[in-house]
Amino acid sequence: MQVNIILVDVLDATNFGTCRADIIKKVTESYQDFMKFANARIKPPATPHSFTVKFATTKPSPADTDLVVYFLPATFWSIITFAETGTKKQNLLADHWGFTTTGSAGSKSEVVCKSADGCVLGSLVIHEILHAKTGKDNKTLHATLGLGSAVVECATLPNDANRTDIMNTLSKKVPQWADGWDILTSAKQRRDAGDPFWDQF
Repeated sequence: MQVNIILVDVLDATNFGTCRADIIKKVTESYQDFMKFANARIKPPATPHSFTVKFATTKPSPADTDLVVYFLPATFWSIITFAETGTKKQNLLADHWGFTTTGSAGSKSEVVCKSADGCVLGSLVIHEILHAKTGKDNKTLHATLGLGSAVVECATLPNDANRTDIMNTLSKKVPQWADGWDILTSAKQRRDAGDPFWDQF
C-alpha cells in the first residue's frame, strides 16, 4: 500500500523559518514508525507499505487511500465548518488546534497554526489523520493516548494503539476533500489584491 500524505497551506500559515521542514520531519518519523509496525506483520511476498509526505503546490487529486490536511492561520476561520454549514467560525477563539469531520462522503481535516513550532504542528497532523482514517470521535480516539491524545506535543510519540489503528486502516478507502484548496485560493487572491477584508468575506 502506497500512502501519500498531502499537506495544503495556500495561505502560508506554516511559513515560519524551518516550520515546514519540521512538520515534514515529525510526520515522516511518525509514519515510518507506523509502516515499520505494519510491514513487520505482513506475510511475504506482499509488497511492503510505503508513504510520501509533501506540501501541495497545486490542487490535490488524492486517491481514497491518501490523506489531505489543510493548514490555517490562527486568525482565519474553519474552512470545514464553512464548507459544511456556510458559517465562518473563527479559529482563534476555538480551544482546539485541529478539526476533522468524517462520514459517508469521506473526511476533511485542518490544523490551526497557533504555534510556529513545526514539530507540534506535525504531531497535530498525525492526530487528525488518526481521526480521518479510523472515524473515531474525540472520546474514543483520545482514550488511545499517544498521538491520539487530546493534547499532543512535539515529544509525543506513537504507541501501539496508534500503530494498530493505522495498520488496520491503511487500505481503508476514505475519500479526501480537495475543494478546501479553492476556498483558500480565493482568500489568497483577495489578500494579494489588497482587500483589507480578505479573511472575512
